[in-house]
Amino acid sequence: MAGHVDAIAANYNVDSGDGWVARYFFDGLEALSGAKPILLTEWFFGRRENRTGNSNNGHLMTVATQAERARGAAAATENFARIPAIVGSQWFQYYDHPKGGRPDGEDYDFGLVDIATARMRG
Repeated sequence: MAGHVDAIAANYNVDSGDGWVARYFFDGLEALSGAKPILLTEWFFGRRENRTGNSNNGHLMTVATQAERARGAAAATENFARIPAIVGSQWFQYYDHPKGGRPDGEDYDFGLVDIATARMRG
């Protein structure tokens, strides 16, 4: 596909609460694509400390507190910025999953906006 696109889009699951990023993943994308720029189209951190009751019921990156989440996400952002091939990134979603999760069973608290707080203000 490299000959037919301007950039490579990839989702990335951060695997460490400290924001460590597997540089080899992005080096591999760059090598396979012929040095196309990379758009990081989805990444996130979940947290167990939340007001929505989300259980964070799977294998995706989840830390204990909002403070840990903020430190890890900031570190990951800095690590992404150090990879020249990455030209942009996007946090996975604006709001948390609804209380009780999505219809497919995924139940995470990884939006930028806590849905319980948004409802109180709305």
